[in-house]
Amino acid sequence: MADRAIYKRDYFRIDALLPMQANSISPDMSHKLQSRICEQKELRPGVVNISGGGISFKSITEYTVGDTLELFFTLIGLNPITVCVYGKVLRVVTTAESHYQIYVKFVIISDKMRDMIVSFVFLREREIIKNNQLAAYDNDTVKSFL
Repeated sequence: MADRAIYKRDYFRIDALLPMQANSISPDMSHKLQSRICEQKELRPGVVNISGGGISFKSITEYTVGDTLELFFTLIGLNPITVCVYGKVLRVVTTAESHYQIYVKFVIISDKMRDMIVSFVFLREREIIKNNQLAAYDNDTVKSFL
């Protein structure tokens, strides 16, 4: 029997529409970087897959595996907050539209920033479950009247 790799994630992931921006960082700058809360204007919304461990997103820019990216994104909620964290590109996949799906692992991120992301993911997942339950309830209610 062939050995198969088993991948276990450390954090739960969700898809979300978040304002974000990614910038490539020079390797010689990586020792000076720190995650932070920031005021970043004019972030473009995009569909991301995010967890406390990393993020994936579609880009028109082709990054290279191993690149360090500066990532700005706004966690939407009662108190929206824009964070800046840094990550390493783990994988790049060319999409059908000649864009790139970029997979990034967070490497320079404070515990506070990671906790904010994990809280955002948890709250978003609760919202999704609640909406699904309401939709199921509404469908059952409609069927009972027919």
